[in-house]
Amino acid sequence: MAELFGRVAKLQVGQPGTEGVEITGLRISFDVTKTAASESNKAVIKLFNANEDTRALMQEKDIAVYLEAGYENTSKLIFSGYITKVTHQQQGPDLVSTIESGDGIKQLREAKIKVSYTKGISLKGALQD
Repeated sequence: MAELFGRVAKLQVGQPGTEGVEITGLRISFDVTKTAASESNKAVIKLFNANEDTRALMQEKDIAVYLEAGYENTSKLIFSGYITKVTHQQQGPDLVSTIESGDGIKQLREAKIKVSYTKGISLKGALQD
């Protein structure tokens, strides 16, 4: 029970390959859903009272998000992915940014597929496939 104190969470957001913005010291809550199925893992992260520049950055396209959590000397990366949706809502004195994200989302969205059909297939049949 003594280790309930000293909990930490760190959120990093930005374009992949850049340093981005590291957020510590603000209240962060999260719900990470990991699955062994073929769908992507998902995270809903709530960030309280982020500054205007950070909120604007989160609205850009293809923004990566990295979430670490744990205790002061033992925090670990628990989620990395891309932001799919961000909303900002005033809740009393707090401005809460709700970040929805998924891992592999960008790769899934940009994946190219090649499909070939035998001669004589109808357009309707190809589109329904």
